Amino acid sequence: DAKLDEALRLGAPNLDGHLGLGPPQWAAARSDITALLTAGSAIDNDACKQRYLLPMAEAHMQMPFTVGDYTDFYLSIEHARNVGSLFRSR
Repeated sequence: DAKLDEALRLGAPNLDGHLGLGPPQWAAARSDITALLTAGSAIDNDACKQRYLLPMAEAHMQMPFTVGDYTDFYLSIEHARNVGSLFRSR
């Protein structure tokens, strides 16, 4: 599926190019990936799954994007509270 290839930017070493596309393209890629993983969708077939998915045993964690300067990794208020509790007495 050419649309999914473009959305995932296959062959790229990270998601930098995808991040530069902006929210509309992020949503489209998310929709395409959801369709790939949804039983009965137009792209729910063995050929697509072989092209885009691999067994967990073959997957390796990588840095998803290049950190240029400062990145705030606080993902939520819960995360901030948990980290803050490390520095405060209980």
